[in-house]
Parts: sequence; structure tokens; C-alpha cells
Amino acid sequence: RAACAVAAVAGHVYPLFFGFRGGKGVATGFGALAALAPRAGAASAVVFAGTAAASGYVSAGSMAGALSFPLLVAAGSRWRLDVSRRSVLAAASAIGALILARHGDNLRRLRAGSERRWRDRRPEGATP
Repeated sequence: RAACAVAAVAGHVYPLFFGFRGGKGVATGFGALAALAPRAGAASAVVFAGTAAASGYVSAGSMAGALSFPLLVAAGSRWRLDVSRRSVLAAASAIGALILARHGDNLRRLRAGSERRWRDRRPEGATP
């Protein structure tokens, strides 16, 4: 099941029929991983929402949620990682890496201060 989660996200991020140009995998990754580890999924959603609300950047919330998921899976296992939990941890780590890789442009814009906040409804390039 964990390998299928990674395959679903990879297929969304790099779809064969669209020239390997797809989405960022956040919603697909969350859905796939939340099915495998519901408590970690709920906690990761809280991390996403809190980060997005505090910073005003959905991209920051997405990256924080993706980074927190493997940590939350490991913490919820209390370090007794059986084979199935190890596979979920590996899948969460791989999916988190895919999501972070797809957010490279967002990271650059965050560093440059040009990333749009979710509260800012002006079209990109418009002046206030």
C-alpha cells in the first residue's frame, strides 16, 4: 500500500500523458498518506493550516505539512517500527521529498519576498 501511495503522487507530479508536467502533489500526497496513517494525517493537516494561517503562504503550509508527516509517523510509532510502519515512513519521506522538489520555485520566491500571500487577491503583477 505504501508503494502505491508513492506511485500515485509520482504519477500526479510527473504524468506520462502530459509530458511529465503535473501538479505539486500536496493534495494527492496528503490523501494517500492520511489513508495509511490517519493520526499523522490529522496532525499534518493542523501543521499545514497553522503554518499557512500564520505566514499567509499556502506554499509554506504545504511544505511544512509535507516535512512534518514523516516525523509524525515516526513519533506516533514510539520508535517501534514494524515492517508496515517502516514502509509508511519510507513512503512519507519519499512523498515529502517529491513535494519539496516541486516547490523549488516557491522557495525561491519566498526567499526573494515575491511569493503571493493567499490573502492577497490582486492579480500577479498588478500594482496596489
